[in-house]
Amino acid sequence: MRAFLPFLAVALMTFGGFWVSRPPSTPAAPSEPIPWKPPLNRMQETGRRIYLHRCAWCHGKERDGFGLNATKLEIAPADFTAPQFRSTHSKAVLIDWLEGRRVRLAPFCPSWQETLAPAERDAVTDYLLGSVD
Repeated sequence: MRAFLPFLAVALMTFGGFWVSRPPSTPAAPSEPIPWKPPLNRMQETGRRIYLHRCAWCHGKERDGFGLNATKLEIAPADFTAPQFRSTHSKAVLIDWLEGRRVRLAPFCPSWQETLAPAERDAVTDYLLGSVD
């Protein structure tokens, strides 16, 4: 038993100090700052839910035109996040497209006039444009 005590003392000094002397772990800082996004209002949140259910399959979850079905289409879906899209398309133009009153470049994108109520079409356009007119 006495022969074991020195070994035990050395082991405790070696390994015991390891656990005691370690600094407390802190979460690592993100390498890039997370961009701040303003919260959606009620209308935009409704539009987001409709968009994710009806439109994101082709236009993408992030509205960037890279949905699951985008690679299967002959004409690429619109990128609603592009600055040139936002600067050239008003809410009225988007509602006309949703209702099928404008010439469609993509034949597979349906008219939503029979499917969505006018308030739902307004909500989707508010979400796509990122602000309420």
